[in-house]
Amino acid sequence: MDAGPPPISAPALDPAAAKVRDAIWTKELTIYRERGNGNFDYYIQNVLSDYLGWPPTAAKPRHAEGLAETRARLARDSKEQLSMELVDFALHGDNAVIYYKTHRTRRPDGTPTDEVFENIHVWLRDGADWKLFGGMSRPAAPRP
Repeated sequence: MDAGPPPISAPALDPAAAKVRDAIWTKELTIYRERGNGNFDYYIQNVLSDYLGWPPTAAKPRHAEGLAETRARLARDSKEQLSMELVDFALHGDNAVIYYKTHRTRRPDGTPTDEVFENIHVWLRDGADWKLFGGMSRPAAPRP
């Protein structure tokens, strides 16, 4: 998995906010790396019990138990390949929003593909850690 540097066009963050961004971005990279290895456990361990996310293939948002269902379907021998690009980040108190793109070039079953998704995850401080509270992913639309 390839992860680009923070976006050049994003406003500069103060050092404390940059530290939070970097910690959350590391969690995001780990979620996708583990998912690519067929392991959803890290993802599940980093969501709050009242998490709600909207995957691009779902007709409506899914609660945390939807991740466990996905884990049950996910092949342990996943061949998924993707790269990630951090687009932007916002922090307000104990709430953070991270925007990023993923470019998937191979699906979990090994089928070659060329899919780009735009993603948003909402993270909340939970004690000394950050946990995923919500998110949404959509196929990237062609733009001028």
